[in-house]
Amino acid sequence: MSRQVVTAAGFAVLAAMFWAATLGSASLLPAGFPTVEIVAGRYTVQLALLMVLVMPFRGTKLVRTSRPRLHILRGVTMIVMPITFELAVNRLGAGDALAAVWFAPLFGLAFGYLAMGESLRPASVAIASAATVGAFVASSPTAFASVSGAIAALCSAAAFGAFFTLTRALRGESAATGLFWTAACVAIPAIALLPLAWQPLTARSATALVLMGVLWLLVLLTIDEALRRAPLHLLAPFFLSEILWTRVLFRAPWSRGATAGLVILVVCAVWALVRSSDADNGLSPLRTSAAL
Repeated sequence: MSRQVVTAAGFAVLAAMFWAATLGSASLLPAGFPTVEIVAGRYTVQLALLMVLVMPFRGTKLVRTSRPRLHILRGVTMIVMPITFELAVNRLGAGDALAAVWFAPLFGLAFGYLAMGESLRPASVAIASAATVGAFVASSPTAFASVSGAIAALCSAAAFGAFFTLTRALRGESAATGLFWTAACVAIPAIALLPLAWQPLTARSATALVLMGVLWLLVLLTIDEALRRAPLHLLAPFFLSEILWTRVLFRAPWSRGATAGLVILVVCAVWALVRSSDADNGLSPLRTSAAL
């Protein structure tokens, strides 16, 4: 068992916990609160935190990068994800929308293979696939009555999967630099669109946006720290443990399906840790295009 992968798994679990907490803080917002305003507020908070807490120590190093296109693409994924997820929630409900988002690690592996030159072993795909099945079963989704809603949810999962892939590809750069570029690439266009969907803030909604900004910054930081230490397929069961923390946070009732799904996730987590002793963890190094 690799100590580095165990550390990465710990960061992945923290990311899942912070993600669940972000969903919980969103419940403080009034119904129908504009998605654009949520995104703008969340990433503006992140940008402000980085400029106040990090820039005084790192200066221009915070923004210097040799891979600007990858950073911009990563920012785009964080624009697409919340918009498509909101569309899915409106058509499917939060539970079914989240159930489809659990496919994100599989999308991430596919993008890594197609765009980044990763070569995957069957066992690598099997771990991520089994973990996805476990999370999906634990979600106990309904019949996905809306086709457009299901498509939107899968688009959200694809965007998050692309974020995983791009984060892994950028692991050679500073985490703070990556966070700054992502926050800037999302906050700037979101702020520009605010006049089209502005709802006056109350003390409660402003507090919720600040809390969401802090929590989501922690989500992105812990995802970065996890993926710079281990490949995505080994971390999929730990990222997908978010279904457990969401159920605990919202006190969702436990069903046989939920229990079965969580058992599958635990088995996959153990499997991943056992596989981590392999020299290359079943994954060849990334060969990102110089054009990116």
